[in-house]
Amino acid sequence: MKNLLYFFTINLLLINSCISQNKHPLIEDVEIKLKSYGVEPIMFGGAKFECSKNINDSDIFVLPSRTEGIANTLMEAIGMEKSIVATKVGGTPELVIDGENGLLSSTDPIDLALKLKLLIENEELRKKFENKNKELKEKYYWD
Repeated sequence: MKNLLYFFTINLLLINSCISQNKHPLIEDVEIKLKSYGVEPIMFGGAKFECSKNINDSDIFVLPSRTEGIANTLMEAIGMEKSIVATKVGGTPELVIDGENGLLSSTDPIDLALKLKLLIENEELRKKFENKNKELKEKYYWD
């Protein structure tokens, strides 16, 4: 991970409804670990938080759910023509076809990290997924 940070500027935005004024106990652990790698995470959350602007400002959308129905934020990311890494749970595989418009991983954090690393390092693959998601947006009129 430290080698990756040497070549790329990575800003991490965590969006989660459980992140509020009273942080979840694991959030502090995540912050400490990220800071050890030189990443200063920006964290937002809560019921009034607007995800769309921040998804639009991102290069890669990551949905690391352990359980999921069909995530509205995932549909928004497709509509915004983002490269996607998501866990293969619930309805996610109905929206993300592995290798076509994003990457699917297991819920194993190492697998997810490797898929994310692949997208960070491979601009051509990111562009492929962005173009495919643009096609899907136009096909289904997502705006």
